Amino acid sequence: MRLATLERFTSLAVLLAAAAGTPLLVASAAKGDVCSAASGNCLVTHQGVGCDDVDCCTLVCAANPLCCDVAWDEDCALTADQSCVGLCGATASLDCFVTHDTPACDDVECCTTVCQLDDFCCNVRWDTACAFSASLNCEATGTFTCGDPGAGSCFKPHGNPACDDLECCEAICIVSPTCCENTWDLICAGLANTNCVGFCTPTCPAGAITENEACDEDKNDPCYYPSPNPVLQTTVCGTPICGRVTQLTTPTFKPDVDVYAITIVDSNGDGVAGVRLSLQSAFDGFATLVPSVGCPPLGSASVHVQSNLCFDVVSEPACIAPGNYWLVVAPGSFPIPSAQGLSCSSANQYVVRVLCNDSECAEPCNPDAGDCFVFHKGVGCNDVECCQETCAIEPLCCSLQWDDTCVQTAISLCAPPPANDFCENATVVTEGSTPFTTFAATASGPTVPAVCNEGVDVNTKDIWFRYTPAKDAVVSFTTCGAALTFDSAMAVYKAGSNGCANMTLLSCDDDASGACLPSFASRVQVGVDCGVTYLIRIGGDYGEGTLTISFVTSGPACPPPCVADLDGNGNVGPTDLGILLGAWGGTGAADLDGNGSVGPTDLGILLGAWGNCP
Repeated sequence: MRLATLERFTSLAVLLAAAAGTPLLVASAAKGDVCSAASGNCLVTHQGVGCDDVDCCTLVCAANPLCCDVAWDEDCALTADQSCVGLCGATASLDCFVTHDTPACDDVECCTTVCQLDDFCCNVRWDTACAFSASLNCEATGTFTCGDPGAGSCFKPHGNPACDDLECCEAICIVSPTCCENTWDLICAGLANTNCVGFCTPTCPAGAITENEACDEDKNDPCYYPSPNPVLQTTVCGTPICGRVTQLTTPTFKPDVDVYAITIVDSNGDGVAGVRLSLQSAFDGFATLVPSVGCPPLGSASVHVQSNLCFDVVSEPACIAPGNYWLVVAPGSFPIPSAQGLSCSSANQYVVRVLCNDSECAEPCNPDAGDCFVFHKGVGCNDVECCQETCAIEPLCCSLQWDDTCVQTAISLCAPPPANDFCENATVVTEGSTPFTTFAATASGPTVPAVCNEGVDVNTKDIWFRYTPAKDAVVSFTTCGAALTFDSAMAVYKAGSNGCANMTLLSCDDDASGACLPSFASRVQVGVDCGVTYLIRIGGDYGEGTLTISFVTSGPACPPPCVADLDGNGNVGPTDLGILLGAWGGTGAADLDGNGSVGPTDLGILLGAWGNCP
């Protein structure tokens, strides 16, 4: 988490304490050591001191040193929730479904999901793309119908389905049914603002250029409704411009058209430059980019964007020749300016930007594009053959964005399956942590009971591990931890005499239900016996994680193994011989030498161990 204002918080607290004549305890270097070593969740009460986010821990302990000296109690967790901006799950991080200028958001599961797809959302700010991703990937936070007072405003995005205005809500949900089925997202709110007579005022960002004319003045239009002595302001890529338009009344009635000068540079030397336009406005208007030679018709522009009230609308990318251009903002519908009824007393403000990115003009499938197996905001990916195969199935991956659908398709088409994709090839593990991936895994193994599937199916994209405990014990198997990037499910089996062929399901889990984070991790506890082989199956979706195995309770170490005692009766005899002969040529427990096939060597081992086990 980034807390760029930590020093400002501390300085302000010192000043306030000095003014009140009271001493202030500030976190010392020792507190910093506590925070670096702490493991408890900052938002949850726990017995230990400190918490697992260093910046949040330091901030809280500066305000309340007992949190780093005695225990992380309710006051510490509450302070973290209200103060730790940028921490997933903290109230201070604001609504996941609403754009804000700080990183992260207030629902830990939703925040984690979105930031795994796009780390910009937790490192820089929760922008429009993050809020929209939340609406696509996060579950609704309540059950509401149109007109419910608690459903939320129709004119603002939120995590609930439906909104509080019955007539408006019903009209929108006819056009877009998902607004009443999933979440009232940016699209739903935009439709409401357009169709339900909502009003808004764009917020002028810090560092923006302010238009150089008053509302009823005409100073910056050299072409379309020419100003008497036009003076154009200059802008650069990425810098926002805040202005206003109206219907001018002097000397004649005409629309107010604002024009700004900008130089577009070819940064990679390929002869073209990639641009998009971004526009927010409280009126029906448009922005376009035209060469600054003569007065080109607005309709001839290769890039333009039409506003949708105060929502930040971004145009499709355009590849244009580098050079000098005019950025034109006008009321009306592209390409005809019209300001009828728009006055200085009405909502007439706008924020416009030119966004430059030369990489958008390259072929989408090229070695410099993003990773085929990772979500990114650009189009295409870096494995040309895989990219072309993926875009043949999902064309938007090469024209709009390489989103999660593109990643999933690319993995299924191109990624090699993990070595432990099937039970027979299960990875041998012991106590401790083992990183894993389910990328390109396929479904294998027996169907599990419905009780195992709280939301995802372990049979989907599953991988396998083989575990033989060193003690009689109760053992915990988990996928908990920050490394987990998908909603996992887990099943634990006791291997049969033929290994995977006749295994017995012991326990299963989908969501760890608060026992650990993230909440979509899996956690199973089972009693295990010395020398017995157990199979751990993890599935659910494509992603990465860590399998952690630990003793909950444990007895004495196992006696030396009697590997040839296949029936487990304490001696090697005729029954064991029958089991081995029945498995001849196959694998499983009768593969005593571990070479992958039951054969003569295994028979020799069994006969050499004939009699009672040591």
